[in-house]
Amino acid sequence: MRRKYGILILFLAIFGILLNNTGSVLAAGNSLDLSYVKDESEYQKVINDIGNGQFINDYDGNIDLGNKDCYGVKIYNLTTPCFAYNYLSGEGFNSLGADDYKWLLYDAQKREMSVIKKGDKWTLIGISTLSGLTKETGYIDLSIIDNINNNPELIGVEKLTDVTVKFYDAPFYNLKFIYLKTIYDEYIVPFSSRPDFTGLVNGEIYKLNDAAEILNVNFPVNEGLMENDGNGGGHLSLDENYTLTSNINEQNNSTNKMRYILLGLLLLCAGTGLAGWLMKKRKKNTR
Repeated sequence: MRRKYGILILFLAIFGILLNNTGSVLAAGNSLDLSYVKDESEYQKVINDIGNGQFINDYDGNIDLGNKDCYGVKIYNLTTPCFAYNYLSGEGFNSLGADDYKWLLYDAQKREMSVIKKGDKWTLIGISTLSGLTKETGYIDLSIIDNINNNPELIGVEKLTDVTVKFYDAPFYNLKFIYLKTIYDEYIVPFSSRPDFTGLVNGEIYKLNDAAEILNVNFPVNEGLMENDGNGGGHLSLDENYTLTSNINEQNNSTNKMRYILLGLLLLCAGTGLAGWLMKKRKKNTR
């Protein structure tokens, strides 16, 4: 009898261990696909292409981009400057995201570097003058990815392998964001150096529709702002609080016209006065 109980206990223990390991394997396999965000071979080419760049050497001696604390992400462009307006107007986000991208690199001092491809080489085009960037100051904190991997319910799903993940740059809103598309909904995680402008909390998960409504309130756009120029862009006409170059030029032209009118009036008055003075002087000489 004792032998039977011993065998049963041993069987249950082995079954428990196998069940636990199976759960761990399944959990490990259920993680976000970051193929649009990271590419280790391309990342190595990026840091090799710019690692000996004179700009970096002049700026800070030597920046070791191979440091374990350094990392890089691919960040995509948008086909329109104000995606929130277009999205709320009924355009699907798939039509607003472009295929071209740049790399954002972060060194051990948490400085941000922008790298674009020119020909077959990656070229550094900018480096932040501030070090020690934080999530609150626009540093893209990837811990949110681990958080979602461990808690998929944060984006309303159980299976993460079907979720599309991309990073986007939206300079019109002074914003970079992580975009997540599930089979049920779309989400973004914003990062901005001026969250007081965007109205969004850096590192928080928002449904795309909710975030777009907040951005559209804080960056209001008049109806009919877009006149497609054939290159995925358009002419913008914002309200009185947000004026772009085209509107500034119009205001400058109006100001210049007013100056010319005033100058003409002044010259006319001066000419009339001079003519009157000359006539008076001529009459005196005639007497």
